[in-house]
Amino acid sequence: MLSDSSLRTRVVYDIAVRYATPLWRIGAAFRGTCVAGLWILLAWFPARSLPQAAAQLLMVSAGVTTAWIQTQPDTLDRLASGRIAALRRAAGHLRAAHGRATADLAGVLEGFGMIVALLLYGGPISVRPLPTPVYVIGLILITAHVWNAFAQVMTDASWYNPDTPPAGAWSRSARGFPPPWPPSRSC
Repeated sequence: MLSDSSLRTRVVYDIAVRYATPLWRIGAAFRGTCVAGLWILLAWFPARSLPQAAAQLLMVSAGVTTAWIQTQPDTLDRLASGRIAALRRAAGHLRAAHGRATADLAGVLEGFGMIVALLLYGGPISVRPLPTPVYVIGLILITAHVWNAFAQVMTDASWYNPDTPPAGAWSRSARGFPPPWPPSRSC
């Protein structure tokens, strides 16, 4: 028999999981829009830097596409039953990572991809000169993407799963952030 606080924790967690997929879809679409904006900004880049700039946007583009696919169960089913072994394994990985506080393919691609994309605007391999509005808009899009990704990761219900808490390193990284709701005091 569950105690009152355990029952409340379980109910809150179950509700959060139920509504997580629509919120992840919205977040993936938002981040995809930010990345599309970065691609559009390439129209104002110097012509000689376009191959470099396009290459630097490929990883984050793959990551946000993978994040979107992860929110589409039918697409994952088709990939899991397809002929290409790598896609079957990727679909299995994305399914297994859903609802768990763990690193997954989409997150790794987006995280490292956004760092590489940021290097277009600053750092040793940045593209210069860029018009000031392009520079500012690019940084705003990168900041919005990172903010959204971070917010989704830190408010994911799986961090607070009463049955299977995150693994050691993940739970240590989450300790500095309060849960999105206090499970024992809600309801």
